[in-house]
Amino acid sequence: MVDAVNSIASNPSAITLQSATTDNLSSTSDIDYFKVQATDITSASLLTVDFTGLSSSTNNNEFKISIVDADDTELATTTSGVSTSLSYQVSASTPYYIKVESGGAANTSDYSVSASITSTSEVEGTNGNDSQVRANHLLENVSFSGGLLDKTTGEVDADDIDVYAFTTNEAGSDVLVTVTAGATSASTFYTIKLTDHNGQTIKDSGQTSQDTTVAGNAAGSLAFTVTESSGSTPQGTYFLTVQANDTTTFAASDETGKSYSIALAGTSKASSTAGTHDYNTAPVVTMGGVASGASQKDSSETLSVNIGSYVSLSDIVSVTDADGSSTTNGTISTYVVGLYDTSTPVTYSGSETTYDGYISYGDTPDYAVGYATQGAGFLNALTAAEFASAKYYAGTGTNT
Repeated sequence: MVDAVNSIASNPSAITLQSATTDNLSSTSDIDYFKVQATDITSASLLTVDFTGLSSSTNNNEFKISIVDADDTELATTTSGVSTSLSYQVSASTPYYIKVESGGAANTSDYSVSASITSTSEVEGTNGNDSQVRANHLLENVSFSGGLLDKTTGEVDADDIDVYAFTTNEAGSDVLVTVTAGATSASTFYTIKLTDHNGQTIKDSGQTSQDTTVAGNAAGSLAFTVTESSGSTPQGTYFLTVQANDTTTFAASDETGKSYSIALAGTSKASSTAGTHDYNTAPVVTMGGVASGASQKDSSETLSVNIGSYVSLSDIVSVTDADGSSTTNGTISTYVVGLYDTSTPVTYSGSETTYDGYISYGDTPDYAVGYATQGAGFLNALTAAEFASAKYYAGTGTNT
């Protein structure tokens, strides 16, 4: 392991996004820097740093982890002796650095850092973000930007419709969505509305419809309180739609070609402090050294399993969720897995002497799930508890 350089001027090595880099502090005066390249940040984004590898702490201040700019100015920082994370909204095409130093007490244990980039700008995609199924996911307490653009050419399109999604926390939490136009004139540019998964405009507790217009010199805000399951706005996923109030007026206005901004905030049930709403953060799935994120990647991993032995599925696929297991949204409810065989499709009966291998879960290794290796029945759902104990059992000597 080559120790990270101790200053930005020493040209720190660039890290690979969504991949862990391991190092340690050789002394309390040692400082490690890791570079996030400007070329990795193609748009305004949220940079999230995960600091992991530590499971216990005496003082919980052994490490100070920071996101800094090229001038070594601290932009976000935290001190911890155990695994933690921090985030900062960064600008496009700009380098940033992860800085790890002693937080007080000495600790020379190995730690790992990884960085991920989540765009805070609208992503139109090939088919645009003009429907619920193609909605961009909003992030809490960051300035998310978008614009009315043609999905193919990227040129201004007054007829464009933009849809964004977010998932609320438990009943009693408040939601506040604010959209601000880019121009400063008094003209009305946008119509915005909040809808449920059925596309129906929702109403707040006072039965006020959550749709309005956004003027150039005044932001438009929509708000509601999450109710119990029987209420009109229960916990779940909601959608923000942004479009021109009048396409002809918009096309001729000084708002054309400018970006609007979206702010998603609120308060949680347990707190009255603004900005503490626990909106659902997508989990990170890691397999074969590649982690999921804003840019999804296919990943493969090869593991060798001895004849008659097994490998745990959790050794192949791991999942972490920034929401934490103590929150409503902080657990993975279902895993969908399949066992593929390139030979003639079979359905396992539970006997490892008959087939090359099978997936099972539970307290005993002979508790087999009836998985088909191709076709119908190939994909099967496992609960989080089932996945935690699920194993792939290899065949016997006569069925390699």
